[in-house]
Amino acid sequence: MPELMAQEPRLDVAVEKVIVIDNIPKVGTDKKDKLKKILSNLLANSGKIINEFYPEEENENLKG
Repeated sequence: MPELMAQEPRLDVAVEKVIVIDNIPKVGTDKKDKLKKILSNLLANSGKIINEFYPEEENENLKG
């Protein structure tokens, strides 16, 4: 019986899941927090958010 249990497919929980969103608008510092809040609310239905990264320009505007 242990031989059969070893062959059974198992769920791999060690693989990280990544969601990439394209075509986000370029926004200034005044609307940056609002955009982040909207995206967080949309992604909350997909599961627990562990880390978020938003690329920014030197003047702290979002690159889009």
